[in-house]
Amino acid sequence: MKLENNKVGVVSFGVKTGLITENDNMVDVIKNYFTENKEMIQNKDIICITEAVVGITEHNFVTLSEITS
Repeated sequence: MKLENNKVGVVSFGVKTGLITENDNMVDVIKNYFTENKEMIQNKDIICITEAVVGITEHNFVTLSEITS
């Protein structure tokens, strides 16, 4: 995304990668997204991934039924 550096501070936005499961490789998901959407990223951009998504791909989560049983 092209923005004038002197007019914009920090900008963050979510991207729609599709459903991410415990069988997905997070690096592959991000790499595939930005390969298909090259205009969304520039050199020196920082990519952040939410804790929930990382937890899912690392099999580090509990289900609602595990909490309520």
